Amino acid sequence: MISSHPLTALADAQAALLAQLAPVAPRDVACAAAVGLTAADLTPLAAPQPPRAIALREGYALRAQDLSGASSFTPAVLANAPQRVALGDALPEGCDCVLDPAALDLSGPIGQAFVDAYPGENVRRSGEDFAASAIIIPQGRKVDARDALIAARAGFATLPVRQPRVEILGSMDEIRDFIAHLARRSGAEVVDSATADLVITMGEAPAGADVLTHGLALEPGRDCAIGRLGATPMIALPRQPDQAFAGFIALVRPALDLLCARAPAAQVSLPLAAKISSRVGVAELVLLEVQDGSFMSLAVGDCPLQALSRATHVSLIGAGSEGHGAGDICAADPLDV
Repeated sequence: MISSHPLTALADAQAALLAQLAPVAPRDVACAAAVGLTAADLTPLAAPQPPRAIALREGYALRAQDLSGASSFTPAVLANAPQRVALGDALPEGCDCVLDPAALDLSGPIGQAFVDAYPGENVRRSGEDFAASAIIIPQGRKVDARDALIAARAGFATLPVRQPRVEILGSMDEIRDFIAHLARRSGAEVVDSATADLVITMGEAPAGADVLTHGLALEPGRDCAIGRLGATPMIALPRQPDQAFAGFIALVRPALDLLCARAPAAQVSLPLAAKISSRVGVAELVLLEVQDGSFMSLAVGDCPLQALSRATHVSLIGAGSEGHGAGDICAADPLDV
């Protein structure tokens, strides 16, 4: 329920916003195109990966037990001519190791090996990458380049992802560009479409919008608002860099997490190098910089651009807290923008 006070508590505003949202439907995209997006339910592997043992080097495929005790003084006699394999080739049936060509003499009518080997030497066994029925990318994970490579190698042509469509209203300027960049980094598609899942307005809410809050107990970000534009949930961000950024962290990012059906990103916990004081009754954005294994506060509640330029992490202090003492453990989100 929205507070009756002039400033709406951040927790109330977040609850009212998220109550309007539901995860977007998954869609399939090429593996490479999925990088940076949020994975949806992926079909379990039908077969182990690799499905058969493969060579991890060029050489000759053999059976380790046929080479037991082999050396330059007592070479192992090979009953059959071994098969040469290239890197990545499936091993012939019955073979379990690969030897360097220099370790064999195949010039005569009977081949010889001058070294022994163990089962699995220079070989990737079946199932060592993934077992059958494994899910290689968990739902809700931000797909990275490694995931795309692994999925393609496992035989997936496409991956199911959730990518919310976000429309950003307002004249083009550097603040709008910044928010659009943050939205894309959070896995959204920025669109100019009435079919958006979320509308972000830069500045005042447009005429006809149903505004639910007229000020937040958030610093910076007091002038942020939430509501609806037609049937679409709306977040209004002020045209001031620190307020727009705070509104993105406090409102837009949780909304995108819900639309993507993902958990919030893992936080980093470090001790504070110095005390942080905060006003009770107002949530405050804190910009932090890692220094010698601790968090140093750069700004609390009022975030000048020089602090934003140096910050490596960001945190929100709840409205019920007076802050944290020096040495207290503080949890913060990496600021990688």
